[in-house]
Amino acid sequence: MTWYHELGIKYPLFQGGMAWASNAELVAAVSNNGALGIIGSGGRTANELRRMIRKTKTLTSQPFGVNLMLLDKNIKQLLEVICEEKISVVTTGAGSPKEIIDTIIANNIPELLVNFIGK
Repeated sequence: MTWYHELGIKYPLFQGGMAWASNAELVAAVSNNGALGIIGSGGRTANELRRMIRKTKTLTSQPFGVNLMLLDKNIKQLLEVICEEKISVVTTGAGSPKEIIDTIIANNIPELLVNFIGK
């Protein structure tokens, strides 16, 4: 079985978690068509992220993920929401995921180590 089949998706494609562009409708559309939709959490509060996750769940029964911008000041609260909502996949960017890896593993959330670090 391939890595993407293990995640429950049909194609080895994932949509980038673009802050403010990756809304529930886009994420669900991507996931409903066999790829992995990813919510962008950058700049969002924990409550905003929770609402977006729950709305996405009403639009798709397929796996989807959340991208965490690791330099966000509220990263611990965002991670707590992801764990509580039992998100399928986490991607990370803007920093090292070493501070959150143990929490992700403890909650049985696969992490795609796609870590974008800019200048």
